[in-house]
Amino acid sequence: MHLQRIKGNIKGGIPNYINLSPKTVIWGENGSGKSTITNAIELVCGGFASDVMGREVVRKPSDLIVLKGLGLPKQTLKIQGELSNGSHLMYELRKTEKGAGRPRHQGPQGLVVKFPFQEVKENLTGSADKAKAWLSSNLPIDKYLQVSPQLRDQINYYRDTNPNAPLSEILDTIQEVHKRRIKEAKTEIKACEMTKEMLGKDFAPLEEYVVKQAEERANEFLQQIMSMGKAIQKQDVEVAMEQLIKLQKEAESVRLELQSLQGVQGVSESERKEIETLEHLYHVLVLDQQYQNCYVCNSPKTGKRIQPQQVLDLLEQVKSRQQASQKRTDLEVNLARLTTEFTTQQAKYNSLAQAFDVQQRYDVDIHHKYNQAVKEHESLKTKYKNFEQVKDLNSKMEVLKKSIEEDTLLVEQAAQQSSDAIQQAIEVFCQSVTQFLPQQYEFIMELTNNYCRIGMLKYGTKCFAVSGAEWVSMVLAIASATTENDPNCLSIFIPEERAFDQESFQHLMLALQNVQGQVILTSTHCPPSIEGWTNVHCTYIPF
Repeated sequence: MHLQRIKGNIKGGIPNYINLSPKTVIWGENGSGKSTITNAIELVCGGFASDVMGREVVRKPSDLIVLKGLGLPKQTLKIQGELSNGSHLMYELRKTEKGAGRPRHQGPQGLVVKFPFQEVKENLTGSADKAKAWLSSNLPIDKYLQVSPQLRDQINYYRDTNPNAPLSEILDTIQEVHKRRIKEAKTEIKACEMTKEMLGKDFAPLEEYVVKQAEERANEFLQQIMSMGKAIQKQDVEVAMEQLIKLQKEAESVRLELQSLQGVQGVSESERKEIETLEHLYHVLVLDQQYQNCYVCNSPKTGKRIQPQQVLDLLEQVKSRQQASQKRTDLEVNLARLTTEFTTQQAKYNSLAQAFDVQQRYDVDIHHKYNQAVKEHESLKTKYKNFEQVKDLNSKMEVLKKSIEEDTLLVEQAAQQSSDAIQQAIEVFCQSVTQFLPQQYEFIMELTNNYCRIGMLKYGTKCFAVSGAEWVSMVLAIASATTENDPNCLSIFIPEERAFDQESFQHLMLALQNVQGQVILTSTHCPPSIEGWTNVHCTYIPF
């Protein structure tokens, strides 16, 4: 499968479909539109463009919109492509006030497009870490790995967590996790040492039974104090005296009020009944006043009649005496209550006063002994607590130190095993890349923690500063060696244009003839005619 046709309004424009083959050479003078075609291929297949505004690879839509040429409304960049199986591809990007919107990128479902040449350049010419990550994901380092049981357990754990992660990524994760654990353990050890500094450096061994004995001594003194009864304060005695005086004053006030009511006679039973009769009569008279005739017999009202007020006056005389009698009874009851309370409070006061006097004369040495015993117990308890805390800190530090040793060993093993496996895999990789180079060349690679170098062995001499033509050949060979023959994967090789002579260019085309993927070469000169290759001549000048 390969990209068979392409057109679009990129740069000077490709108004009509250009036919491409699995191996194509696009040639023409400078400015004739070769990069227009290659940029169109990159956009419609990969969503990026190379060598735009002096930048090697551009993916940002607001930067890619500058490739928009003439044609199509609303400042739209649109590229269309067709695969050899009849499927279609499309890339569309519209210009906006802020730059460009989100691109529309359509293609067959499940299709994966790779640009091995750009991938190799991006990953093997950068940092050592980037090169190592790319090589680890592309080289079969699993079969070159020999690990300890501890490291194997870690690898299996992370594989269970993320089955799709490559082994190199798992090894890096193991190193990162255990480096972090080492750092955290060292921080905890430092915190433990600071805590020990705060608690004190020298701790004599202290058994728990010594603390319990001190607590028992303090409790013995406390029991003696409690056996004396609750400690009585001077304030308690004074409060009891105030209560006694208050009751005495209240009782004296009630007596005086009773004396003023001594001549009051009580209300007899017959008088109570008379009160009820008068009250009933009063209500009848009030009701009678509301009628023209007599309320009782309904006869005309004649003569002198009893008035309601006369009945109220009689009631007032009797009720006044009744209320006075009730008040005297209430006062007598209250006086009896106050007398009882006074007697009880007097007994309480006498008891408190006597106990307070005894307590004042009691030997206070027992309280002093109790206080001393409590202080000694608290001091021993604090020392024992600190001693136990220091023991726990020492134990924790020992565990942390052992953990640091184990984690350090694991990090070293993971790093060493990963490095050894990569180095062994690189040897196989170099042999694979060499197969895609001319016979006089041999691919070489040096990968350390600080740098990654790729070059060729020419006539027994290592050469990392290769010529431009050799560089293209080498990168294409690497890309070819790492390209898999996957029916759902379209690999497109687009090396940068170089000023090859005819002989070198012919060797390059022959070397790439059997590459598993589509190759797009560019040249300013007419290439040689080689079977299997299609030559596309650019004759127009873009705007």
